[in-house]
Amino acid sequence: MTVSSAKHGPSAASLFGWFVLACVVLFLSGGDSPVEPTVWLAPAVLLRFVRKTRWWVGLPLALVCLTGSSLMADKGMLPMPLRTAVAVTIISSVYALLPYAVDRIFSPSLPMVLRTMLFPAAAVAVQALLLGRGTWGNEAYGIGNIYVLQLTSVLGLKGIILLIYWTAAVLNEIWEHRNRLSVVRSLAVGYVAVMLAVYGFGVYRLEWSERETRTMRVAGVLPAPGHRETMMQAFSGIISQNAGEVEYYRAAMNENFELLLAESAGQAGSGAELV
Repeated sequence: MTVSSAKHGPSAASLFGWFVLACVVLFLSGGDSPVEPTVWLAPAVLLRFVRKTRWWVGLPLALVCLTGSSLMADKGMLPMPLRTAVAVTIISSVYALLPYAVDRIFSPSLPMVLRTMLFPAAAVAVQALLLGRGTWGNEAYGIGNIYVLQLTSVLGLKGIILLIYWTAAVLNEIWEHRNRLSVVRSLAVGYVAVMLAVYGFGVYRLEWSERETRTMRVAGVLPAPGHRETMMQAFSGIISQNAGEVEYYRAAMNENFELLLAESAGQAGSGAELV
């Protein structure tokens, strides 16, 4: 199977710019404090880079971008030795690359409407078929709009993934057809209509739908500032199987667990029904 390319390819400077921008927005969209606008933009920018390059160049560079940005964004979040963390990140990045590979290989031969659906469909398929029930690194966690998140009540986290990757595909089609006003208008109207429907459903579900009036007192327990660092060190020490450190870190973990359990018990004792 061949992949079509433009007669006049983009300049090296343009490709480098898209590559750097993709790495930056991927970094900002990851970690435990993602910047929400970049969660929407990151797949779109990386997809633009992959589509502008020959597949045997763009896909390996996209893998480098995905791996490098993940390693930097997730620094301190992976409770394992560095070599293991790098290996795990590379494997997860290969999975993340698959929707881009599917789009790059198959989308040039498809009509525009199907092109907008191929990329999000591939992303959801990877989530469902290859990643199983795990949700580590799921882009849906970077979305904070409570109305948009109501889509999960119908489609689960995969519904948010579908929306994010569909946004990326639509933005790319708009960019590629930016000189054809009628095409851009059709894409924009269709996109806005879908997003308004999703948002409207969220508003209806939270603001207007009938709900039971029974309330429940809920409490949340947050770890102390040093808790996470201690836990990460403990996990890393135990995974490394260093006999001199395992018992020390296991004791540290147990101490932290006891503190969290004691705080939970205190909240329950003060009347919280759910902690």
